[in-house]
Amino acid sequence: MRQTNKLNYPAYEPEEASAQLEEDELLEENLAHNSTGRAFDIAALLLCVVGMAISAYLSYTHFANAQIACVNGNSCEVVNNSKYASFLGQPVALLGLLFYSALLAGTVLRFWLSARMNPGAALAWRGRLDLALFIFSLGGVAFTAYLKAMEIFVIGAICSWCVGSAITITALFILFTVRLLRA
Repeated sequence: MRQTNKLNYPAYEPEEASAQLEEDELLEENLAHNSTGRAFDIAALLLCVVGMAISAYLSYTHFANAQIACVNGNSCEVVNNSKYASFLGQPVALLGLLFYSALLAGTVLRFWLSARMNPGAALAWRGRLDLALFIFSLGGVAFTAYLKAMEIFVIGAICSWCVGSAITITALFILFTVRLLRA
């Protein structure tokens, strides 16, 4: 039977107190994540949906052979009909849709795990997912930079939808970078 002190509280052994302190610290860290982390998660979810919408629209116009609504005259058509509009035989817009869908899945998984797991396990998985989302978004920024360079220096036309996607992936990259550095 556990001994009690004068105030009738259980007396902890040093090992028990240390374990309890670690558990309390993890719980505090998890609660701190929930306040600011939710804002990051919601922002990431919204940005992924915006990226998916842009990519879905451009994929639709590609497969339906439809005219792209563009603020720059026919610049969007010029860019999307160039040889740089496909990669590995697939339309870049479709690859973008898959890319943003993967980022969305990772963000949802991170959000779900954080809400469902115990604090210690959630912290470990959040760290792994943060790193994966950072690396994936870094690849997206690099590929987008390549596509922007092709638009500007080779094609000589700028697609406003592509600029929107570039802004979206850059914002996601910044968000994932900040979240990774805060962990």
